Amino acid sequence: MQSAAVDATNRAALDALFHRAGHVDHLVLAASGGRGAGPFAELDPAGLRAGFESKFWVHWHAAQAALPALAPEGSITLITAALSRLANPGTSGLAAVNGALERTVPVLARELAPRRVNAVSPGVIATPWWDDKPPEFFARASQQAPLRRAGRAEEVADAVLFLLGNAFVTGVVLDVDGGLHLT
Repeated sequence: MQSAAVDATNRAALDALFHRAGHVDHLVLAASGGRGAGPFAELDPAGLRAGFESKFWVHWHAAQAALPALAPEGSITLITAALSRLANPGTSGLAAVNGALERTVPVLARELAPRRVNAVSPGVIATPWWDDKPPEFFARASQQAPLRRAGRAEEVADAVLFLLGNAFVTGVVLDVDGGLHLT
């Protein structure tokens, strides 16, 4: 199986997908709904729950469903977000969703060994995710990191490829954020 489309919120569909796949060398999970942003005092619990459903639980179920097909020397790479560790007002929900995923990485790296489990934590990346935000918000966010620019999708892809290719790295959350985590 080269590629397939499946509703990642449907566990039965994920189980069937990996059963059909038969053998998976590496699994990269990059699901997100972007829900859970807003001031804490006004944050809608239903929106935050939707954020967990569309990212945390999709990653969790997909990784679990893949295990029977995942090669013993294979890997799982999660795509999280730098918001997990930034203290930006209005992002407590996004921090919770991404932080929950990042905290599972070292635990799963030990539990699922010799399979490797890692994450890539992107910062501000020039992707369509920013399309519904005001341009000045994107520009300001891009300038916060020491490298003073937005990242490119291929820079995130390079980090994923590094983690897939290096058989001696596990339990790592790799920041690809232009140094944003340092601020």
